Amino acid sequence: MHSHTVYSRLLLAGCKYTIFAAFWLHISAGAEHLEQIIAANYLDTYQQNERRLEAISKQLENLPIPNLREPTGTGGFLSDNKEHADDEVVITFNWDQAHRIDATALFPLRLFMDEVYDENLYWPKLITIETNVDGSTTTLAQLDGAQARLRQSLPELVTFSPTKTDNLTIRCTGLQQHPNRDWHAAGFAEIFIFSEHHNLAPIAKLQTNGSRDGKYVLSSKFLTDNQTPLGLPQQAIEDKKKLNYFRQVTENKALNETPLTLTLHYLEPIAIDALRIDPVNHFYYGQGFPVRFTIELLDETGNILLPHNQYRRIALRNPALNPFIANFDETKASSIRITILETQQGVTPRAPTIELSEITALHRGLPLIPAKKIDLLWRNEIQTYTRGVKSRDITLRRMATLNNGETENGRIISQREWTEGLHQQQQLMEEQLMLRSAQTAILTAIRRGILMGSIGLVVIILATAISLIVRSRIKARQHVLHLRAQIASDLHDDVGSNLGTIILQTERLQDLIHTQHEQDRLKKILRLTKESVLGLQEVLQTTSPEIGHHKSLATHLQELTELMLGQTPYTIDIDPIVNDALTDNLTRGRFMLFYKEAVHNAKKHAQCKHVDISIKKDTRALILCIGDDGVGIDAKALSKASTLRTLKKRAEWLSGTLTIDSAKGKGTRLTLELPLNTLRRRSA
Repeated sequence: MHSHTVYSRLLLAGCKYTIFAAFWLHISAGAEHLEQIIAANYLDTYQQNERRLEAISKQLENLPIPNLREPTGTGGFLSDNKEHADDEVVITFNWDQAHRIDATALFPLRLFMDEVYDENLYWPKLITIETNVDGSTTTLAQLDGAQARLRQSLPELVTFSPTKTDNLTIRCTGLQQHPNRDWHAAGFAEIFIFSEHHNLAPIAKLQTNGSRDGKYVLSSKFLTDNQTPLGLPQQAIEDKKKLNYFRQVTENKALNETPLTLTLHYLEPIAIDALRIDPVNHFYYGQGFPVRFTIELLDETGNILLPHNQYRRIALRNPALNPFIANFDETKASSIRITILETQQGVTPRAPTIELSEITALHRGLPLIPAKKIDLLWRNEIQTYTRGVKSRDITLRRMATLNNGETENGRIISQREWTEGLHQQQQLMEEQLMLRSAQTAILTAIRRGILMGSIGLVVIILATAISLIVRSRIKARQHVLHLRAQIASDLHDDVGSNLGTIILQTERLQDLIHTQHEQDRLKKILRLTKESVLGLQEVLQTTSPEIGHHKSLATHLQELTELMLGQTPYTIDIDPIVNDALTDNLTRGRFMLFYKEAVHNAKKHAQCKHVDISIKKDTRALILCIGDDGVGIDAKALSKASTLRTLKKRAEWLSGTLTIDSAKGKGTRLTLELPLNTLRRRSA
């Protein structure tokens, strides 16, 4: 087996197993796992991002957890149709007296319906918050640009320098278009306006320049009803088993004849401006929540200081998971009385119940201390719960949960604290999203590097293999050329010398022998020997032109013709250009063999009296013509493939065109045309 063949097989086998190993490492062993190992151990940026992602996860655990499933509360506000995105939607809040405001929170719409299905639909691209103080308009804040990458109905909290004013205006431009209709609008689910922890929006007079009131449960009045789409403003706690709720079974849905009364008594008069009532979501959102009721603030003697009779005759809209907040002018009260006239019917046909999670007195947005005593009056029966007194009665124990500062799901916190937590959650989640995208990009780059490295390794191995194979073949060719040169040298020195000696001895014998018969035999020997010398010279010229005496092709052909034709008359016309046209050794050798065969046929088989030979060149080909006046070839024999088969084959090897013109008794003319462009390409 040749050495280069061994190299080829070994290197190709090496390439195959290298490729297999690279892709096995990249795919079979788990490229993602490998990428993470590389990134986690060797890339500082990846390690820093991972530490930050871990810190964000811990921070998110301590923030309020909003309800991100189905929307809760009322629908919110949506402006009427606007023709263009540049049209303006204006929302104005006015108060009877000036307040010091320092922040506002905007909750995105969260619509889930057949026509529109989107969490953040109609969020304006440009929101300007301004106020008018002493006739001068001041811009408090401006939100510019597209909506956040990640919102999930979380609010946008906008803080600004505390400003004392009795009005606030929100201007919206860059309105979003309806997903499949040609109109634009702006909308919010809820708007909070903060004075520290106090939400002033519900006590303001609201005006807009166009609202879709009464359509798709969207109305301007829902902007300040505390019914956000995210549920309860509270902070979840770990052990929810400690949390309970109040439940009272009633006989019928309407309680007009025998209303149920809950009275919260405080140790001393408290300053109060709002009362928060939280629903229960144990069975169904809002189930058992009062829909017709009154709230009264009482003094020490039980007289009514301020009543809240808004829902005495008109039923409250289902609050779902949201608390109901009743707002009052700031008042000092000793007791709070809630009279329940009607409750929401449950989803199953059973006796209506009153289910409440918490009742909390508020002052400027902050929860007050729990009540000292709670009375429940129904059917002239009073049940009392006093703080610090343990009772085995289940109703009394459940009454204790009505005012302990903890709802069914968590600890009561202010709307400001809750909104700040949600806003921080939105910012952390957006940072988390960007960091994860960066981590993915790093892993993708490593994956690409592994793949490119594998490909590069394979390319290097293949290049090395090809280089070794080429070098092996070059070495083998050099060895062959060396052997050829050595053989040619031996032929020139040994066989050429012997043939020269034979020619000299034959010529001397011709001088010594005078018999005609012997003279003819010596002439044949001399002619064959000279032909052998010319053949040897041609072999040396073809295989190793550097060995021996270089002779032009034209001269060589003339000498060869003279020897081969002998006494047969001939004419020969060779254009010297043949020396430049046939410089390729292989082509020259094949041309010489064709020439010898053609001249030999004319001498031996044609029985001719004259041979005419010419080699000319025109613009496109080198043309060899050999004609004789011999017996010729009949048409039938000329049509056979076996006629002059050797000449036809040699013409094919030369990429030439052979034309045979002959007829019985009219001689034969062979014409070989060799295209010059083929000869140049072979010589190059």
